[in-house]
Amino acid sequence: MSSETEFNSLRTFEADYDRAQGQIRQAASVWVLAGFAAVAYSLSKDLPDGLPRPIFGALVCWGSAFGLFILWIIDQRVYQRLLHSVFVQGLFLEWKSQSTSNPLPLIRTKIYFDTQNISFKLSLFYIVPVAAFFCVQTYFTFFNAGIPVLLTGAGFVAYSLLFSHGVVAVWMYLVSLENKNLVDQHGAAYPEAFQNYLRNKSYASELKVWLAR
Repeated sequence: MSSETEFNSLRTFEADYDRAQGQIRQAASVWVLAGFAAVAYSLSKDLPDGLPRPIFGALVCWGSAFGLFILWIIDQRVYQRLLHSVFVQGLFLEWKSQSTSNPLPLIRTKIYFDTQNISFKLSLFYIVPVAAFFCVQTYFTFFNAGIPVLLTGAGFVAYSLLFSHGVVAVWMYLVSLENKNLVDQHGAAYPEAFQNYLRNKSYASELKVWLAR
């Protein structure tokens, strides 16, 4: 298989992963709307008798955040990494072809130069609603019916749900802040010269020449 054929075939994989991520984010959008609708219901006066509003509201917020957490893992920790593995192969083919008589256009290199660590911005799609649900859950836990007593069953459940929710939100944020070069995540099998090409941003000079043509 020629480099150009392989280069073009990578787009098939990228399109599949992009489509899958788009469907996951559609599901996340619906999940957020459903979560806030459930929050609105829990704030209404129509709750059945015997259903404590603070516990019900906390469960709604926790369940909404947990669902987003699962979707975030599938999107950013699975499909985004698969997409990056294909993308870095495209970068490698572009780099390798520059020393041939028929160099490939530096399209992926230009995208990489412009975006760098875009994963954090994508993760905000999940982190922001998770943080919003945490704020609402804090309201239900501490302000809606007074501060619960920890030693009671309801108090223990309320504090446990709030604590686990906060841990998940902070972990998502910290993990998303990781600014790793693509070669650090997917480039171990590539030649050292290519790894240094990405780490040292040597592609910037080649981009200037390519764009000036």
